[in-house]
Amino acid sequence: MMRNFIIILIVLFIAVFYLLYHNPDPVSFKFGGKEIKTYIPILTGVSFLIGVIFSFLLQLFSMISDWARDTFIKFKTLKERKVMRLLSSAKEAFEVGDIEEALKIAEQCIEMKASSSDVNVFLAKLKIAINSVDDAIRILREEVSKENPPLETVLMYLNLSLKKELPDAIEIGKKKLENDGKYPMLLRVMARACDHDEDLEYQRRLLKINGWDRETERRYYAYLLFRSGEEKMAREDEDGIKLIKKSMELFPFFTPAVSELIKLHVKKGEIKRAKELTYEAFTRNQSHSVLISLEKELLDANQPAEAIEFYNELYEKIDDIDIKFLMVKLFLKLEMIESAEEIMKEFPQEVIDLRPFKYLSAILLAKKKDFPPAYKIVENIMESGCFNLWRCSVCKWDGSAYFMICPSCGSVDTIRMNFQ
Repeated sequence: MMRNFIIILIVLFIAVFYLLYHNPDPVSFKFGGKEIKTYIPILTGVSFLIGVIFSFLLQLFSMISDWARDTFIKFKTLKERKVMRLLSSAKEAFEVGDIEEALKIAEQCIEMKASSSDVNVFLAKLKIAINSVDDAIRILREEVSKENPPLETVLMYLNLSLKKELPDAIEIGKKKLENDGKYPMLLRVMARACDHDEDLEYQRRLLKINGWDRETERRYYAYLLFRSGEEKMAREDEDGIKLIKKSMELFPFFTPAVSELIKLHVKKGEIKRAKELTYEAFTRNQSHSVLISLEKELLDANQPAEAIEFYNELYEKIDDIDIKFLMVKLFLKLEMIESAEEIMKEFPQEVIDLRPFKYLSAILLAKKKDFPPAYKIVENIMESGCFNLWRCSVCKWDGSAYFMICPSCGSVDTIRMNFQ
């Protein structure tokens, strides 16, 4: 309103100036017996008429522009609401596992020219779910190229970089951290995406943030220290063993670090220290991987008797069927058929029925050249599904090999032997 009033005043002044400039004839009238000539009545009347007309036109234009703006906003709002409803439906379909329906709805949003960050990021999630990783990368690359992209978008792009090694992902993550260096999830992903020694630095920063999952991140920091130490040892750098020992200080009896120290002790001929370390580590973290590491190093050092002696001593202290399983496996590897058979006779029936122990029975029969029953056992195992000897204690992932980091949930040193 004030704006319109000011504009009208400006127009009135312009009108007055215009009339004076053209010098119209003055109007005369008598006042108190005197004749007075003046331009005021003409100027006032004309100026008022111009002001009224201009004010009417201005109000008309204002009404039309307000109607157009309100209509546009209303149309845009209705469109945005429809897109949000569709996106919500797509997310619900995705949560119940109907990826095809979710993808169909998300594409409807794109067809409506509603290419918001929420829609694009969700579409990228769907592309990842159907293994169209290249399409997801293309969508996310457009999003992260924008000014100050959302954290979720950057995290998704960095996670894809762990699979595809996207050259610009690290720089985008660094730029995001410059704006706010205390994003725990961003620091976490950067620690997993960067090379040495940047990953160690990001992990250190992450451990300093209060309220974060410190136990999980200490485990991962121990893993990074171990990996760095392993690389240094490969280059014959003396600092390598220091980093490996430091990883075990940070996370006591970290399985990979213990395995590496066992290897060093056996190499130096310190068999007793290797056995003591293995026993202490196993009783603390129940990781059978350290037992297998000691067995391997002793066999490589041509000292199978030490491996057998260690298993016997360990079983006397810990009555664990898993240890007997490893003993039988070792005897079969050493062609000590009678010793393996003697131990297997002690197994209760419920244990013999488990697939890993059935597999040992098949190997034993094959070693005794009793092939038909061995083949039959193997066939039964294959028909019922090949067994996986290792399981993650966090996400219950099953696998046929030990990993320092669970391939499924990314937990560090949580893979343990499993006979189910």
